Amino acid sequence: MATQHRPRTWILAALAIASSATLAMPHTGEGFAPPPPPTGRGAPSGPRAGPTSPGGIPSGGPTTPGGAPGGGPTTPGGPGPGAKPTPAPTPTPRTPSGRGGAPKPFDPNRASAPSNGGVDPDHWSLWWYANRRRYLDRAPSGALTPGARGTNEALDDQLWRAEAAGLLSSMLRSDDDAIVASVAVALGKVGDPVTGDQLLAMLADADRPKSHRESAAFALGLIGAGPDAQAAQRASATLERIVRDSGESTELRAICVYALGLRGETQSVPFLSAVADTAQPRWDLPVAGLTALGLAGDESSRELLERHLAGPRRNKESMPRIYAAQGLARLGDRASLPALVMATRAKDEHVRRAAFHALGELATADDSDAIDALVRAEHRERDRGARNAAAIALGKTASPRARAALTFGYEKGDRLHQAFAAIGMGLLARGTDDPSLVSGLHRDLEERANADLRGALAVAVGLARRRDAAPILRELASDQGDLKMRAHATLALGMIGDRDRGPDVLRTLLTDERDPTIKWEAGLALGLLGNKRSVPILAEQLAKGSSYTQASAAIALGHIGGKDAAAALSRLLRTDDATGTARAMAAIGLGLALDRDDGERLALVGSDVSWSALTPTARFVIQIL
Repeated sequence: MATQHRPRTWILAALAIASSATLAMPHTGEGFAPPPPPTGRGAPSGPRAGPTSPGGIPSGGPTTPGGAPGGGPTTPGGPGPGAKPTPAPTPTPRTPSGRGGAPKPFDPNRASAPSNGGVDPDHWSLWWYANRRRYLDRAPSGALTPGARGTNEALDDQLWRAEAAGLLSSMLRSDDDAIVASVAVALGKVGDPVTGDQLLAMLADADRPKSHRESAAFALGLIGAGPDAQAAQRASATLERIVRDSGESTELRAICVYALGLRGETQSVPFLSAVADTAQPRWDLPVAGLTALGLAGDESSRELLERHLAGPRRNKESMPRIYAAQGLARLGDRASLPALVMATRAKDEHVRRAAFHALGELATADDSDAIDALVRAEHRERDRGARNAAAIALGKTASPRARAALTFGYEKGDRLHQAFAAIGMGLLARGTDDPSLVSGLHRDLEERANADLRGALAVAVGLARRRDAAPILRELASDQGDLKMRAHATLALGMIGDRDRGPDVLRTLLTDERDPTIKWEAGLALGLLGNKRSVPILAEQLAKGSSYTQASAAIALGHIGGKDAAAALSRLLRTDDATGTARAMAAIGLGLALDRDDGERLALVGSDVSWSALTPTARFVIQIL
């Protein structure tokens, strides 16, 4: 049986169950959520004992708070290449010693090598799970603007949106914690500054459940500054106050840091810089500061991020360097390309991985030094994780040289790297709008016997939007073979836009399939297709189905969007005798229907970081719907 972990109540908490021993990864929020990576040989180096630069969090905040209850290990990681899987230990929080010192740095020479719950820490599905939200393009929901198809239709569209947002706002008064927390995040996606004061009061109330306050913090980040300067100042001041408070949980403080970055306010940059430079007993807070600096988008942050990427002359710990690379990727300043290319030559393989991921975000086909580094890695890089990251990055660059390098990796690499090379080819085909680049992968999808590789190939043709792969994907999704392969094929039907027979297959899977993961992916794929004819069937499933079916239908309706889908979700949210989980999922569905950017901004927080380097808070962010 796959290991289960207790997610936040406002994710798909009650549904985080692995129902079959054949599933190595439990199913949660969005897709396959692997268990938290334990500490082990090959993990990034541990937390520093002192600050990397003078100073602390502004306004005299303590620099070394106590450990937070429920936190994960300080140094996430996994076994190095070739390690044999063994059961993962239960994560425990790391706290300062009784003498007040920070935890000892992680020593890979003394650590055991537990596996990632039976999943290789370099497995392609871990990258896909953490990054896939950025590549799932839902069909246009039919949203109108004034004058688009007549004044009456435009007003009708505005009306259902206003009614849905109003319902969400009213549900903040619910007695059900899961509903309130789900509603808060949904309101953040709506982006209406009017709700900011309600969310701010929720965040500031220390007597509120932790899930409420975390949700409110993220919502304030998603809403952004808004036109009211005084309201924006109140929100930023409250977020900063909580970050300074060592009595608050590490997770909440880190979430507030991410929220400050998402708000994109220039005045928060000095505070975020100080957070990134301050020593902590866990990595969640300082590395959140590095990511948030990139999210804030102020060019003045580049120098600090590059300094952290290079690391101090002594004790070049991995984690700040990893997240500095991610921060540079989020910042999007191509002037950092030379620093990232230099980092691809670092001795620390975790830093090389991070640098390759960042190059994939910033480099174009014309950046010869970056392309040289990526191609060289595909041919010569000894660390498997770094080579995998380079394959993904090559696909993103749309470089003409990428095809030959990825073909080499696909033909000469082991099975794990073959999967990454295939996905890189899918990204390349997507970026160049040339589905023919994955013709060979399409053939292998039909002919290969290895289920794991076929799952990666399904993702690759999905990324390439290879419409002629629909018949084999339908067959694989409807088969009774490997569950994970079927799940990837199911989602790929939505990714390629199979609007011919795809909706029929997906509706059958949603209603008749027993496996909850397949139900979930079928609902998500239907949402990606934007099939309006599915709304009545999904509404029926929403009202009468099992918990998994209700959740899948809610997400599908949210992605389809429109007046009728919103009406079905609103009915469930108002139904007092429905379960709290079902109503929370209805709130999440409404948030998806009203989302301004389809979750793109939120997805940026946890993407482009190797799974073994994700902090507990970053892993938590990945699961937010």
